[in-house]
Amino acid sequence: MPHGHNNVFKPNVTIEEVKSWLEWAGEKIISLPGASPGPAQLRCHWPDVVRSANDAYGYTKIQTKIPRPTKDEIFYIDAIATLPILIQDVDERVIVQKRSLILPLSHRHVYSWSSIAEFYHTNQYFVKRMFLHGLNDITYRVAQSNVHTFRTFFSAAKRLT
Repeated sequence: MPHGHNNVFKPNVTIEEVKSWLEWAGEKIISLPGASPGPAQLRCHWPDVVRSANDAYGYTKIQTKIPRPTKDEIFYIDAIATLPILIQDVDERVIVQKRSLILPLSHRHVYSWSSIAEFYHTNQYFVKRMFLHGLNDITYRVAQSNVHTFRTFFSAAKRLT
C-alpha cells in the first residue's frame, strides 16, 4: 500500500500491466537513434574478417537493425516514461527506471537485479521488493484517463505480445 492511502482505494491498474508498459517504453527509448554520450570508439577502415560463408552473405538469423519507434509511438513512450514520477521514494523510482530499460535485440534487461543491488550495497531480494513497492505506488496514483489511453493503444495493435 503506498504512503498516504488507506484500504478504501483500489488501484486503477495491475502491477504486471504497469511493468509491461514501462518495459515496452524502455525498449523503445533505447532503440531511438542518437549518438552515444561517451567518447567515440576507435575506428579502423580495414574490412572485418569474415569467418564463414553464412556471415559473408548475411544468412545469419541475427537481426542487426533495431526497429525504430514510429511517430505515433513517441507520444505513448513519453507518457509512459513519466509514470515513475508518481513514485514518492527516490530510490524506488531509480530502481524502477533502471529495471525498465530493455535491450531491443536481445530483450534482456540493461540492469540486472544484482547490479542494481550492488549499486545500493544491498541484496537483490531487497531491491526486488523496492521495485514492486514502486510499481504499486504507480498503480494507485496513475490517472484513470491514462490507463484507458494506454490500454486502448496496446490492445489496438497488440504491442505487448
